Amino acid sequence: MNNRNSTLIGLLLLTAAIPGCLSTANKNSSYLNMVQPEHGAQHAKGHESTTQGEHQAEPKPTEPKSHDEATPTDQAIEVVAKPEQESPMAEHQAPEKTAETTESKAEAPKPEVKKIPSKPLTPTEKAKAAKLKVEQDAVEAIATKWMALVTSGRPTASEEITNLYTKDATLIGADSPQVRNSPEEIRRYFKSFTQLPNLAITGYSGSVRVYGDTAVETGYYTFAYDKGEKRETVPARFSIHYRRVNGEWKIDDHHSSRLPGAASKQGEA
Repeated sequence: MNNRNSTLIGLLLLTAAIPGCLSTANKNSSYLNMVQPEHGAQHAKGHESTTQGEHQAEPKPTEPKSHDEATPTDQAIEVVAKPEQESPMAEHQAPEKTAETTESKAEAPKPEVKKIPSKPLTPTEKAKAAKLKVEQDAVEAIATKWMALVTSGRPTASEEITNLYTKDATLIGADSPQVRNSPEEIRRYFKSFTQLPNLAITGYSGSVRVYGDTAVETGYYTFAYDKGEKRETVPARFSIHYRRVNGEWKIDDHHSSRLPGAASKQGEA
C-alpha cells in the first residue's frame, strides 16, 4: 500500500515537472535558432574574405603596355632596367688626357745619364790620329784646288786640271753621257766646261776617308752659269777616289751626276 502510494506520488510529480521542462527546452531552441544564423553568417563572411584575400594575393598577369601608354614611372623604370651598351669603338678610343696626367708626366724625374769618361789616347794613337788629319787635309786641298781651277776662267785651266788626275784616271761628268779614261779626253772635257760663262760652284760639302795610299771623298756641289739672260743651276753629287803617286795625291776616279729629281733651275742672271 505504501509502495503504491509512493509510485503514484512520483508519477504526479513527474507529470507536473514535464511542462516546465518542455517550456525551457523551447526557449533554448529559440535562442539557438537566433544565434546560429548570425554565427553562420559571420563564419561565411570570414570564409569569403579569406577566399578573396587569397585571390587578391595572386598577382594578375598584366598585358605589356605600349610605349605611348606607359606612364612616366614605367618609362623611368624601363630606362634604369636596361643597362647602357658601350660602343665597340669605345675600347679603341684613347683615354682622355687630364691636366693631372700631363702634370704628373711633366714632373716625372728624368733618368740620370752617366757620362762614361773617354779613355785617353796613348802617345802612339795620338801620333796616328795626327798623321791621319794631315792626309785628310792634303786630300781636301786637291778638291779645293780643283774647284778653284774649274771656275778660274784662265785659258790654261784645262791643262792644270788634267794634271790633278792620274795617267789612267776615269772621269764621268755630271751632264755627259761619255766615260773619259785618258788625259786627252779629260783635257778636252774641261776645255769646254771651263768656258761656261760666269761658271761657279756653290754648296760644296765633302767627307774624306783615308786608307793608306788611297782615299775616298763623297759629297755634293752645285754648278751655276749664265745661259742667255737666265742663270742655270745644276745640283749634283760626286764620288772621287784618290791615289798617292810618288808622295802626291792624285784623282784616280771621278764620278759626278745630277741629283735625282733635281731639274735645272733658271733664274735672272
